[in-house]
Amino acid sequence: SSHPLYGLLLHSHLNCLKVFTGDFDSPEIMNTADDLSLSKLSLHSDSSHEASSSELDQFMEAYCSALRELQEAMEKPLIETHRFMDTVYTQLNDIVLSPSSP
Repeated sequence: SSHPLYGLLLHSHLNCLKVFTGDFDSPEIMNTADDLSLSKLSLHSDSSHEASSSELDQFMEAYCSALRELQEAMEKPLIETHRFMDTVYTQLNDIVLSPSSP
């Protein structure tokens, strides 16, 4: 947990959990995020970070990237489903609210 990208990794993981649970305002997830002060995280390495851990840096960056891609892949069907349901809802409202033919 002392790696400079650990917080970003955790933040990316929590974002995936938010999408997976479908509860973007989950108190448990939000409390964890608040406790970790994730809003202060960045991709910039700490200047005191040793150069010898470049393999770990590459792994952390790749893992964060993979988590972002996973989040996007999970969000896409949800967005499509919401659009479909909105269309169905609109069509049903049009049918119900349209004047009846004599």
